[in-house]
Amino acid sequence: MQAASRSVAGGWINWGDVFIAIPESPADIGGKAITALRQSRIDVPHPAQSEWGKVQAPILNAAGARSWTAFAKGTKAVMLELEGDSVRLEPTADYGRRGGTMLPDQAITCRFTEDVLGPALLRAFAICT
Repeated sequence: MQAASRSVAGGWINWGDVFIAIPESPADIGGKAITALRQSRIDVPHPAQSEWGKVQAPILNAAGARSWTAFAKGTKAVMLELEGDSVRLEPTADYGRRGGTMLPDQAITCRFTEDVLGPALLRAFAICT
């Protein structure tokens, strides 16, 4: 699990610490998700083409993957968005295909607390295909 931050160019990039959440209790998963969400920023420097490997390295290393393609294959992804005191969790389908397709009609909204966010995140991952 890793935060995303919006670059000055408008794109979203991996940002901050990588958290390994399995096997953890649902509340611990929620706590790690909260920490990752708090690391997200707006208007961070946009990496040059030659720097993308450096941007992707932390999550690839954590997953034991040698490339983004290898990492994405078979991966499930849920996008989290903090909205005031609640979090919107949007599952994806076919993440390994260029980031997949968002499933907005299956999004889950919950309170921004560890004990609620963790179980909601597990439900959102169960929706991913």
